Amino acid sequence: MLYKVSEFSEMTGLSKETLRYYAEIKLLEPVHIDPKNKYRYYDNGSYLIARVLVHLRKFNFSIQEMLAAVQDESLKNIE
Repeated sequence: MLYKVSEFSEMTGLSKETLRYYAEIKLLEPVHIDPKNKYRYYDNGSYLIARVLVHLRKFNFSIQEMLAAVQDESLKNIE
């Protein structure tokens, strides 16, 4: 299932601006961008990553530390 940014923002607690920033720095990229209207969509795997990021933020992880955590191969096993 795909979720629009507004739905995904509500589900994860991450603001639309934060999601845009995370996509820009390749921390959490949309799984699909509609070529016609440029709408960004996320899926259930994205949701898991987003929830991890929310918790990492609570533990004061820096952006660089969060990037390292997301790029860790072991994280891909939970998707």
